[in-house]
Order: sequence, then C-alpha cells, then structure tokens
Amino acid sequence: EYDVCAFDEAGKLYVGRWLAKDLLEAGVHSAVSFGPALVIDGVRQTQETFDGYGYAQHDDNPRAAILQFGPLTYGLVVVNGRTDHSIGVTMDELASIVTDLGAVQAYNLDGGNSATLAFNGQVFSLKPQDDRGVSDIIYFCSAISEE
Repeated sequence: EYDVCAFDEAGKLYVGRWLAKDLLEAGVHSAVSFGPALVIDGVRQTQETFDGYGYAQHDDNPRAAILQFGPLTYGLVVVNGRTDHSIGVTMDELASIVTDLGAVQAYNLDGGNSATLAFNGQVFSLKPQDDRGVSDIIYFCSAISEE
C-alpha cells in the first residue's frame, strides 16, 4: 500500500507502488521503503498522495530525497530544519523543489534527524541535535578505473 524506490541492474530508478514480482521481472536488485513518491515519470505527485504515511508530512521538517534526471543521472536533496536558519519543509514543498529541479523520478527518504547528506567525507546537513543511528544508506560510487 506504500510507495517503494527500487534500482535495476542498469541503474534505472523505479518509484511508486509496485508488486514484488514485477520489480523482480524488471531486474531490480535493491529497494527501499520510506516514501512517498514525489515525482513519478515526470509527474509531480499531489498532496493527497502523501496522506496515510503516519508521520508529519504536513509539518515543516528536515527532509531528504533521491532524484533521477535520466539514465545514470541522479541527484540528492537534503533540506535542513529545526534550526534558526531553516524550519524545514512540508512533503508538498519537497515535491515542488524536486519537480522544479527537473526530476523524472523522485522519492522521499527518511527525514527528520536521519536527513543527512555527506560527500567526500564532509557532512552538508545542519542539525541542532546529534545524529541518530541509521541502518540504511544510499551511496554512489564509480566502477570506472582511474588508470
């Protein structure tokens, strides 16, 4: 009943409500379930899409999302919150942000204090409290040799 985010062997991002058998037939090898989907096949999802997830989707909070712009072209968005500099965003505002960036697929990841972005050892998220333990991450690496 909830949206998933999955990756196939070619790096395509699948976002939305899928049956497991359909994802397996598509060659999916990894999936996460936080949700909801923010953009599916270039279409921004509406506020009604976000109801029923059981967390404060209508409140300003730190948020994180993964985006796909095209084949093997991804982006990550993290919005700080709960600070003097940023109150955060609602889920609807996050959907607008990723749509404005041109995402073809976009999916909300775990937010709140889990909304952390790190790149080359540097953390880009500003938070008033210490990070909590998180058992899941999404990371990107290159399979191309530097030779």
